[in-house]
Amino acid sequence: MVTGDFDKDGNVDVAVLDATTGYVEVQFGDGAGGFRSPVSNFTITTSNSQYRGIAVGDLDGDGKAELVFAAGDSVQVYDWQNSGSFTKTHTIDLTTSTIDATKVAVGDLTAAGSQD
Repeated sequence: MVTGDFDKDGNVDVAVLDATTGYVEVQFGDGAGGFRSPVSNFTITTSNSQYRGIAVGDLDGDGKAELVFAAGDSVQVYDWQNSGSFTKTHTIDLTTSTIDATKVAVGDLTAAGSQD
């Protein structure tokens, strides 16, 4: 489970990953300590059916937090779209490396003031 402002409304939202199925459910904060309806849900698509880790960060600097997933042979980034759904916007393919992504983290690795 992670928190972030996915829809850029100033309220904290919550995303939960089912590591068995890749199903993700996002509850959008209402600003009063609760959640508003409807929720958003989607399933991560991977070639190897591995759904291991979740992180959050504003990777593109647009003020909205993106969801980042460790998925074995890839790292995937999903972004909230104004159309009302999450869309996979980036995939880092790890199949030619020996890396098996089990966890993922977001931080300012280059000291440039942005999240990597």
